[in-house]
Amino acid sequence: MTDSQAASPKSTGVLFWRRRDFLYQGLPKLVLALTLLFTAVVVESVRQRGSKEHLRLEKGLGGDIRDAIERRFDVNIALLSSVVGLFDASQTVERQEFEQFFRRVAGTAGNLSGIQGIGFARFVPADRLAPFLDEMRAEGRNDFRIFPEGRRQIYTAIEYLQPNDWRNERAVGYDMYSNSVRREAMQRAVLTGRPSLSARVTLLQEDSEDIQAGVLIYLPVFRDDNPVRVKDVASRVRDGEAEFRDLLGWAYSPLRMTDVVKAAMTTVTNPNLKAATFALFDGSNANSSNLLFSQIPQRSVINQADQPGYSVLRDGSFSTFRVGGRTLLLGVQLGQTSGWLWGLDANVWITLAFGLVASSAISGITWLLVRNHRLVLNQLKISQALNQERALAATVFEQSSYGISITDPEARVVACNEAYCQLTGYGRHELLGRNLSLLHSDRHDHAFYRQLWDHLRQRDHWEGEIWNRLRNGDVRRHELTIKAVRNGDGKLINYVGMLHDVSDRYQQEAEVRYQARHDYLTGLPNRAELIVQMDQALARAKRYGVRVALVFLDLDGFKPINDQLGHATGDLVLQTVAKRLQVVIRESDTLARQGGDEFVLLIPQASDQNGLMTLAHKLQEQVESPIPELEGLPLSVSMGIALFPDHAASAEELLHLADAAMYQAKQQRQGSSGHVAIATPNSEEAMASQSSA
Repeated sequence: MTDSQAASPKSTGVLFWRRRDFLYQGLPKLVLALTLLFTAVVVESVRQRGSKEHLRLEKGLGGDIRDAIERRFDVNIALLSSVVGLFDASQTVERQEFEQFFRRVAGTAGNLSGIQGIGFARFVPADRLAPFLDEMRAEGRNDFRIFPEGRRQIYTAIEYLQPNDWRNERAVGYDMYSNSVRREAMQRAVLTGRPSLSARVTLLQEDSEDIQAGVLIYLPVFRDDNPVRVKDVASRVRDGEAEFRDLLGWAYSPLRMTDVVKAAMTTVTNPNLKAATFALFDGSNANSSNLLFSQIPQRSVINQADQPGYSVLRDGSFSTFRVGGRTLLLGVQLGQTSGWLWGLDANVWITLAFGLVASSAISGITWLLVRNHRLVLNQLKISQALNQERALAATVFEQSSYGISITDPEARVVACNEAYCQLTGYGRHELLGRNLSLLHSDRHDHAFYRQLWDHLRQRDHWEGEIWNRLRNGDVRRHELTIKAVRNGDGKLINYVGMLHDVSDRYQQEAEVRYQARHDYLTGLPNRAELIVQMDQALARAKRYGVRVALVFLDLDGFKPINDQLGHATGDLVLQTVAKRLQVVIRESDTLARQGGDEFVLLIPQASDQNGLMTLAHKLQEQVESPIPELEGLPLSVSMGIALFPDHAASAEELLHLADAAMYQAKQQRQGSSGHVAIATPNSEEAMASQSSA
């Protein structure tokens, strides 16, 4: 055996031990370096996720704020639509009538906080200026004047503005059309027939203290009851002024934007609102010149360059939306919550601390974990991710404002959150194990539920509106979304349902629609609703070959009642007459108030002229029956009757001939008794078929 051969095993053993020493000594350091690197990666990942979550919350809050502001504008526009409806029903609206209207609307429209006022601005051509001022003085408004002074082709005047407080009083008589910013919005409202929002202005209602940025919303009021015909509204624009036809004026509302935004914020339930700051701009650029509202000092909101399209809210997000034909820009910045240090949230610091401790521990016991450290690390990561997902899911489930229920494939409840219990009125212990059919109401038949389940089984998803019966017996309207949950093998294991109550929203919308289509004094349908009913009645008459009658009623002697006994008594008389007339007519007939002391009766299925004359006698008897509040003053009625298809072929002709026949009857009356006249076919003159009734 040679020396080299004898030394070979020894040399190999030494080399092995040296390698093993290196493994035991160097591997912990290597593991420490790797775990520290891994900790850094995880920390950065957590930081990025936190930043993305921060941005998501910021955008979500911005959406909630934007929706709240839009809802405030929608409420204001709905009120202006009611003002238009008032003028459509009675285009000679008096000051007291407007005040009563505002008090009634303010009592039914809910919270008007943030809305500075509701008013009407009269359109006054130059040749109508002197007569208009004379009319104002004739109404007792001797101090009424249009300002600013000066000769112009077109004047406007704020005729009514409610509530009548010290801020609004100083604006009465102001010619808004003389201001270029207001004029642009007023012209746009007339040209489009839609609500029009002005650019930023300083309202006349402002004083030296608490000056706020303001805007105005306009909605045109037309004389011909047909404001949709935009092409007939403005014929051309000449020398910067639009020539208007059939325009009475504008229903408008001045808004102090700080008050509007603060009122809107009371409806925002987003928990991040307290930690956020935001600003609202007129237009698509964040400039100091078009700032409408800000919670932040202006130097923090606007970039030092203050250039259009460049200025930004520091670390915030922007979104645009449109109101009344104008673009508004909302910037939102969500502040750092408690637990943030050096720009990093608590999760990052916890992750960093955990990583440092774990790295030190792993490096110290690497020789024990060298064979399975990879498995342990993977299990740790998986467990951590699952725990975070479970915690997040549990938080979302319990904190959601939507009612959430989880059922088995047979629709038996296996879990539900507190919001679901509050929506249904059932306790959680009452719902668990129960089938959700206990919420079924009598508003849906079996076919509805069968179609719902068929759609859900075919597509694993269903959404729509449904009426549910609560535990106390009330039936509420809900938005419902159902999704099927399947396992990895595609087997159905659960259904997840999300419930949201929308009953109040539908009720508010119905109230606004009712106010727009009914007379505020008598509760009868107004002219706009009458036209709709007439069109429907004529369509049915053409299809089934029946007659449609229109009876036009005008009270004789009503003006002396107002003059001698006052408008309050006049209003009471109108309400009494409306109630009496409804006693005589059929349920299928429609009695509407045309305006003033005029009523119109629509009879969809009318009898012959003799039957109509008999009905006219009954109507006249109801009107002329004594009313104690009249104190002996006489009250009678003149009526004109027109028939379809005997006298007219359209709703407009029918209404016109009935009106003409009524005036013919009024001219032929004798003494204090009213008369009835029936229109003649194809003629604008009504032939009187007298009845002293």
